[in-house]
Amino acid sequence: MNDLWVNNEIKMEIKNLLNLNGNSDKTYQNLWDKAKAMLGGKFITLDAYIKKSERAQIDNLMLHLKEREKQ
Repeated sequence: MNDLWVNNEIKMEIKNLLNLNGNSDKTYQNLWDKAKAMLGGKFITLDAYIKKSERAQIDNLMLHLKEREKQ
């Protein structure tokens, strides 16, 4: 996975969050709480993607190993 893509995605989400709340009368604590919730969701999604990718790679390697053992 490309780290630059992840950084850009997080920066974009934070910028969107600040733009949505820029005109309203919000405290920094509320903004921070919303940012933490948003980032938590992003990291959960990213972790699931990484685990799924790793599992697919392991399954692929196991398949090749079994094919080699048959030969």
